Amino acid sequence: MTRYIFSIIAAFFITLSSWAQGGLPSRYNVSYLNMAAGMPNNFADDIFQDSYGFVWISTHGGGLVRYDGFNFMNFGLGSVGISLRSNSCRNVCEDPFKRLWVAFEEGPQVLDLNTMQPVVPPCENSQVEAQLNKVFKNLCTRTYCDAKGNMWMLSFNQLTRFGFNEKGE
Repeated sequence: MTRYIFSIIAAFFITLSSWAQGGLPSRYNVSYLNMAAGMPNNFADDIFQDSYGFVWISTHGGGLVRYDGFNFMNFGLGSVGISLRSNSCRNVCEDPFKRLWVAFEEGPQVLDLNTMQPVVPPCENSQVEAQLNKVFKNLCTRTYCDAKGNMWMLSFNQLTRFGFNEKGE
């Protein structure tokens, strides 16, 4: 009997809180992002929103896609004005210097969000540059940016941390 009364009281409070918040919305605005809507591939590995508000979709076989809420811009192989490494994009992540780090199965690539062109992050000296070039030839599965602005790249055989100075080197 106690359980029955408790259930009625719980249902009453849930209904009351729903009514106090204006009730449940009667309609949801849902959009499907698929090939029929303009995506190059229906299989997405990752979704990331950059500091400009664009949504980047990593597709397996369709390359990298930027979505602005209305239109898709494909950055896959054969796209006009840009040459990215592959159409097998795993994920993307932005560093504090407005560069998008893209993890492709064939290796990472960095895209400058201001120019929308691939770049190599500047290095302080030739020894660091040699290490960077070696790391950029590894297969890559994921990239992450931590709270301190360090970039982390996970490959099949190692984990690499990229630390930057105030100039982004």
